[in-house]
Amino acid sequence: MTIAGIDKLIQEWRARGPVNWAQGPHGWIGIDGKPITLSPWQSAVLSAWWDNRETVTTLAISNIKKTGKTFSNSILTAWRWLALPGKHYCVANDLDQAQSLVFQEIAEMCRRNSFLRDQVTITRRKLEFTPTGSTLEAITGQDAPGVAGSNHLTS
Repeated sequence: MTIAGIDKLIQEWRARGPVNWAQGPHGWIGIDGKPITLSPWQSAVLSAWWDNRETVTTLAISNIKKTGKTFSNSILTAWRWLALPGKHYCVANDLDQAQSLVFQEIAEMCRRNSFLRDQVTITRRKLEFTPTGSTLEAITGQDAPGVAGSNHLTS
């Protein structure tokens, strides 16, 4: 894909929002190799965020265990990282947690996605979407004060 083609694709992702991106052909690819289908509650939460994105700075999801809260967070984090170039962080209590859960779900999805596989550099603590230089980094809560002035887009 050409640079102009990638730019057009990123603009499309930005315009479509996280729900349509995730369920689209260049979005979140499941372990079966196909685009995912969100549950109704996941679509509702992510759509509500999208509809109010100009005024919402924090999104909290409360639900019982094993219902897809982490997965929903992964989708929103991945969409923001890809569609809004800049610095993005996955923050957790310790590095093991920061590198697992959301960060690893996104890294694994990038490995499954035929487009992203060639466009993302994956290291132990960092993902870089090379066409834009946008980064997603796993950090600990103890590291967070050191990036407080970084003008990042997502944590």
